Amino acid sequence: VGAQGQGGGFGGGSSLNDAVIQCIKTMGTQADSGVHVNEITSQVSQQGFSASDIKNAINNLSNEGHIYSTIDEDNYQYAE
Repeated sequence: VGAQGQGGGFGGGSSLNDAVIQCIKTMGTQADSGVHVNEITSQVSQQGFSASDIKNAINNLSNEGHIYSTIDEDNYQYAE
């Protein structure tokens, strides 16, 4: 599976989506249960994105099948 969306981005060409996916890909390798929403928000907000925008991006990426929830609706893993 290659990059998808406009502009070569992972999830629709948005830099926010790319940042969320990169965070999940990097941190998700450390635990099968994936990455908690709060950890994703903490990491990605350092790049200047708001918590609400990050949560919206997580929901969109999940709906599009780029990421999936694992042990509950707050932990996500990258769909390879």
